[in-house]
Amino acid sequence: MDAALIAVQATLAVLLAGYLVVEGGVIGAGMRAWPARTTASTTARTTAAAPAHPGTGIGVGFLLSEAWTVAVIGLLAGAFTAYEAGLLVGAYPFAAAYLVAWLVRDGALWFGPRRASARWARTWSRLLAASSAVMASASGALLGAAVAVAPAGHHVEAGAAIASPLVWLGAITAPVLMRLLGSADASRTRTAATIAAAGFAVALVAVGSPVLTGLASDPATLAVIAAAGLPVLVPVIAVQFAWWLRSRSPSPFFTWPSPAAAAPVPAAAPAA
Repeated sequence: MDAALIAVQATLAVLLAGYLVVEGGVIGAGMRAWPARTTASTTARTTAAAPAHPGTGIGVGFLLSEAWTVAVIGLLAGAFTAYEAGLLVGAYPFAAAYLVAWLVRDGALWFGPRRASARWARTWSRLLAASSAVMASASGALLGAAVAVAPAGHHVEAGAAIASPLVWLGAITAPVLMRLLGSADASRTRTAATIAAAGFAVALVAVGSPVLTGLASDPATLAVIAAAGLPVLVPVIAVQFAWWLRSRSPSPFFTWPSPAAAAPVPAAAPAA
């Protein structure tokens, strides 16, 4: 195995770990956005905190999480084309579900806080929670398919992942893990989930190294990717780490405004 291939596989392990931790946390936080039932009194008490614009609450976490997602997809497409083809063809129903849910999730994040209406916020909160759950389940299914069907490369049958128990195990397990990652409580459970997600990503690439080596692109392409990717990866990781340390919120992702926060505060009665 040459140096370029080792560097590219190491980069893939880091990017996949970043995806699971950062984007997994954003997805998990979105799953927690399902609106609770409120009354007039709770509406008045909970109005204070909603951000005026979704970018205020989502912050860098949401934007950087999507950067990790695109980076993983791009690296697979450039360095392991046959492997990615096997993954997308074999698990295309899950890939399509992820893409549709991704669009709905982003729409909910941007449009949800746009209007001061409890009904509007409640509708988009439900869409956010539901689409995030689909993204989590599809992510787990794709990770299962990465082991079960993608190694066949271009020879995989379309939709073969549907018949794999490992794929369905991932589809069930990933939402649980991501919900823990998106917890607003800085607990040992969330820390353990973070370590488990990152460790799983590194182990997945390490165990699958022989398969990736057999399905890698030509050495010249790998050399270009290694030379162009590593100088970009280091500052990205540095920015992520610095932002993580500076985060003032117990959850480093975002706080979704409750539907109650969209309702107007009842005017106080004048003093007698």
